[in-house]
Amino acid sequence: MNNTTRRGPRGWLLLFSLAALALFAPPARPADVDKVAGSLKLVPADAEVYSVMLRNAEQWKAITSSKAWKKLTEMEAVQMVWQEAQKQLNDPKNPLGQFLKAKENQELLDLLADMVSSEIFFYAPAGFSDFLALMSAMQAAQYKQSFAPLFGGGQPTPEDQFHAILTAFKEQKDKFKAPNFVWGFRLEDTKRAKAQLGRLEKLLGDLVDQVPPLKGRFKTTEVGGNRFLTLTFDGKMVPWDDIPFNRIEKKAGEFDDLVKKLKELKLTIALGLRGEYLLLSVGESTAPVASLGGDKTLADRDELKPLAKYAEKKLTSVSYVSKGFHSKAGFTKADLKNVFESFLPYLDQADLTKEQKQKLHKDLTALAKDIETRVPEPGASLSFAFRTERGAESYTYDWARHPDAPAQKALTLLDHVGGNPLIAALGRSSSSGDNYKLLAKWVRVADGYVDELLLPKLDAGSKQHAEQVLKVLRPLGRRFDEVTTKMLIPSLDGQAGFVLDAKMTSKQWIPQLPNSARPLALPEPSFLYGVRDADLLAKALGEYRQLLNKALKEIAAGQAADLEVPPAKTEKIKGGTLYYYPLPGFLGIDERIAPNAGIGEKVAVFSLAPSTTKRLLAKTPFKGGGLLAKSDRPMISATYVNVKGLFEAIGPWVEYGLETAFDNGALPKEHQESVLKQVRTVVEVLSVLRSSTSYTTVEGRATVTHSEMVIRDLGE
Repeated sequence: MNNTTRRGPRGWLLLFSLAALALFAPPARPADVDKVAGSLKLVPADAEVYSVMLRNAEQWKAITSSKAWKKLTEMEAVQMVWQEAQKQLNDPKNPLGQFLKAKENQELLDLLADMVSSEIFFYAPAGFSDFLALMSAMQAAQYKQSFAPLFGGGQPTPEDQFHAILTAFKEQKDKFKAPNFVWGFRLEDTKRAKAQLGRLEKLLGDLVDQVPPLKGRFKTTEVGGNRFLTLTFDGKMVPWDDIPFNRIEKKAGEFDDLVKKLKELKLTIALGLRGEYLLLSVGESTAPVASLGGDKTLADRDELKPLAKYAEKKLTSVSYVSKGFHSKAGFTKADLKNVFESFLPYLDQADLTKEQKQKLHKDLTALAKDIETRVPEPGASLSFAFRTERGAESYTYDWARHPDAPAQKALTLLDHVGGNPLIAALGRSSSSGDNYKLLAKWVRVADGYVDELLLPKLDAGSKQHAEQVLKVLRPLGRRFDEVTTKMLIPSLDGQAGFVLDAKMTSKQWIPQLPNSARPLALPEPSFLYGVRDADLLAKALGEYRQLLNKALKEIAAGQAADLEVPPAKTEKIKGGTLYYYPLPGFLGIDERIAPNAGIGEKVAVFSLAPSTTKRLLAKTPFKGGGLLAKSDRPMISATYVNVKGLFEAIGPWVEYGLETAFDNGALPKEHQESVLKQVRTVVEVLSVLRSSTSYTTVEGRATVTHSEMVIRDLGE
């Protein structure tokens, strides 16, 4: 009999109590992220943009106390620069050196160091993105001007372009305002900051008194019970009467309302202390500062919940961008609509029949709707990073809705990157081929307008030549589309990737280059595709070769009748079949290089060297480690960079290039070894960045990317 059947009344009471606590205890609140950064308790919940840098002094100390930093600073070139800088600063005639030696300026430097040591945040309140609407209107105006020549209009003059932009601004004039934002710096010593603010108040006060336009614009203002230095500007300070609007306007006074609005604009710069933060605010007023620390803060937002799990980590940065900002900053359906609406009015000016205009309008409207189905729906985003024993990790959460998003499955191509390459980038897309089918649809629609609109406008000779070309290309295009739709797309499973490696070495890859003193690794780029039907893929590639040969035959027109791409040589290899084309011997290129393709049951590889394809086609467990050590997890995409390996491959090439230059007398012999030594040191120091891995998956409604950078000091 197990324990669960032997519980007495007290045991059941304990279980009931625990269950009740679990039921009625408050869940983990987003406010649990308060411990991450103090500014999260200040910034309003409706912020459009927020970012913070943390533990800056701690990170700097970790860098400067490392063996890599020591080796870097001991380099001859670095020592020379440092000694020269010290010499200049100690020169009594150097004003910068004398400025830095003054006690009050030493305190200023201490304040600056304090400002960047702990926490630096940036915050933009609701409405910050309104200025993007103005930029969008300006772009739409530029698009509209660029369409004019396409419909028989003349090339727009600069005045025409300015008129279009000012007209767009006039339509958006109610949205004109200075963008509001705040920079904040957390301090350890606020007394020092108060002393420097007092000093700045006197300096700026004296300066402003000497500039008549600034008279009365600099003062101290109380904001939220705190004293701030403020400097205010407005649009009336701009000499609008000197701008030649009469050369731009189509009718007198056309932009008077716009100028009136611009004159009303205000800009306020404020600097002051609030608690332990030194704040710099820019905006229409001091409202961004006054809004800090309200009832609802950014820490209360649901989008910040993922951060709570990592609150105990050594977080170094956090960034948040609202859905509203992404809606205006990215390319959205509204932007797409603006582009097409800018285009359509020119149809009325085009030299077309009424029926042709109606048909074009209908097709363009349909095209816009088709493209709209591929435009993502904006969403908020959150990213954060933290230090670990291995280096650093980061997460990015994206709540945008992506149409035609692929189902997340294990990326089986990870078993075909060669174990531990220099670079691997893999991803999965929908295998339906809908994007290609949409493109093909509109290529066919566009082709229909060639005969109706383009050919009639050509002279007899040009028209005859164009018809001959179309007679050749159209059947080839139709066959290309058929092969792609019925063979290529069904043969692939939606996975694709890029791999870069450098396993092959030689001291002389090309006869024209001098021999190297050490082996040089050749970059081996490869493209990988997941395969659903290997036979169908091989058939599709054969059909493409036939199509290319037909095109060459038609284009050659008897001038080179034997010009064709022959069948590739084949070889059965582990994992599939290799198709390759040996390069002609007269080129003198290493015989290991031969464009090729390898097709296996589940993967296809395209590369420049058969040995590369053989290596990737064979199934090999991924050995890069990091976040991809568990390679069978469901993923949308994955990336891996062997940073140390990259530098080890690049280093010999850098030395080879320098030695070749030295042989040509580019540098005196006595300095050559010193340069080589310093180059080797830089490469060695950079190699402390060992590797970078990341993968993207889906959690609930968010697309999440988890990344890791592995860092090891010299000697580790």
